[in-house]
Amino acid sequence: MSARRPQLKREGPKQSREARLQMEEKDLRPSATRRALLPMVIARGFLTGLVAFAAMIAFAGVAAAADHVARGSFQGASGHVTLGGVTVEKTAEGYVLVLEDDFSFDGAPDPQLGLGKGGYDGSTRFSKLKSNSGKQSYTLPAGIDASQYDEVWVWCEKFSVPLGVAKLN
Repeated sequence: MSARRPQLKREGPKQSREARLQMEEKDLRPSATRRALLPMVIARGFLTGLVAFAAMIAFAGVAAAADHVARGSFQGASGHVTLGGVTVEKTAEGYVLVLEDDFSFDGAPDPQLGLGKGGYDGSTRFSKLKSNSGKQSYTLPAGIDASQYDEVWVWCEKFSVPLGVAKLN
């Protein structure tokens, strides 16, 4: 038995070359729906690209504007577990203290953040702790020059005890 080749069907009588070209051209023309949607698709793509570009520019500006002043790692105090990194950055607006992604604190009433040099300086207390874990940013008040301190403290204001300290270098 020999294998048979499939027969190709012809669609009607032979068409002239001109008729075939007109049919192909008609098939390539976008439908009314496609013509109506095309500007929206182009605009959406353009806007998405524009937003992405603006985000890249903004991120580059922020990254370039912040200078690391100091970095350290927390150790617990007064029987509390306080861990993770901290960075002090200088920006055009002033100093920003960043608790890194790995920051964690076991909890206590009224935890506050402040700075110190050889011990906690209560006059530098600048914020309540926003969260017991994860990355957090705090803008220091204009009157605090972070470059004059070498410690970041988590302090319990209610009981006046240290909860954790990070030595900066």
